[in-house]
Amino acid sequence: MGSAPPVPLGLGDLSLAVKHWLLSPAKDALAECTEFTETFQASHPEMQPGNRVLDVFLDRILQHLAPKMSEDQCGDYVKQLDVALATAR
Repeated sequence: MGSAPPVPLGLGDLSLAVKHWLLSPAKDALAECTEFTETFQASHPEMQPGNRVLDVFLDRILQHLAPKMSEDQCGDYVKQLDVALATAR
């Protein structure tokens, strides 16, 4: 994006027709982010195994997988998550 160099698997080299039919979280993120203001270094020491957030604070981070449910139950589950998020804030 902008003056950033293209990446090998980036969306910049795709034709408009391919971009139109492409289903990808990267495409959705690109559509929502019009300007990136923060840069990241892939080889930064904080990105190395043992230094990452999950490596350092594993005992403080809870991960919950969604239970298997029907589409009807999904709406109730999302409401429960919204209440939990509001409580956490």
